[in-house]
Amino acid sequence: MDDPDFLKKTYMQTTFAPLILYTMGKVASSSVSNAILDAGIGCYDVHFLAQDRITSLLQSFFANDDFPIVPPHMIRSLQAYNSLRLNKEVKVISLLREPVSRNVSSVFQNLPKRLAGDQEAILARLRSNPPHWPDVWFETDFIPTMGIDFFKADIDPTKDVFRFRNGKIDLLIVKSQTADRRKEALIGNFLGTKISITRENDSSDKWYGESYSEVMGNLGVIGSEYVEKCLNCRYFKKFYSLEERRQTAAFYGHTLSA
Repeated sequence: MDDPDFLKKTYMQTTFAPLILYTMGKVASSSVSNAILDAGIGCYDVHFLAQDRITSLLQSFFANDDFPIVPPHMIRSLQAYNSLRLNKEVKVISLLREPVSRNVSSVFQNLPKRLAGDQEAILARLRSNPPHWPDVWFETDFIPTMGIDFFKADIDPTKDVFRFRNGKIDLLIVKSQTADRRKEALIGNFLGTKISITRENDSSDKWYGESYSEVMGNLGVIGSEYVEKCLNCRYFKKFYSLEERRQTAAFYGHTLSA
């Protein structure tokens, strides 16, 4: 390993883009990452960067015959992991989405095709999906990797953008419901270049689109108990104003309890 050309000789990448799009998933990150790439800026669109999580996921893929290769998103996580450790300065962008729609989208994203059209089975999977999963991601992945305890930070929830600095990390967090034109301006200013966001990876356009539209068109089927648990997520209370939380609750036919 003393040979300075060792990495090159073994065809390993020696430089890594100093920009990471790091989100909990199902927050419209594809639209943002593609806009950044289209602007000629390299970035890694990832959901996991904590060492324990990456290790666990890799082990599960190696043990599962359904995955003949390591999925591309895991390759990106490893590249982003190296970027954080090798670069002197790293810009990180994250997006937030209210927990109910995020969780619904996540369930459909991971839905086996054999359940296509089986609304009862789909709803059963939704109601068994951990409503506080976004908090788990914050606590076990995002907070330890960024080195920032967001739940103790001084945050104005009436804003739609948040900026943090910790050592080499320059972090921008934007609420996903922010209008695309404003999102372009916020992220473009952060990166020092113009970007153009086009909506992509929409759940209603996928193979499960009809079932997804049925659920979103009849929100009462989600169940008030599940919605209540989602609305009690710590990150939702921390980053979203009381009015935003009330509007979200009302959208799902619910009254905010606190």
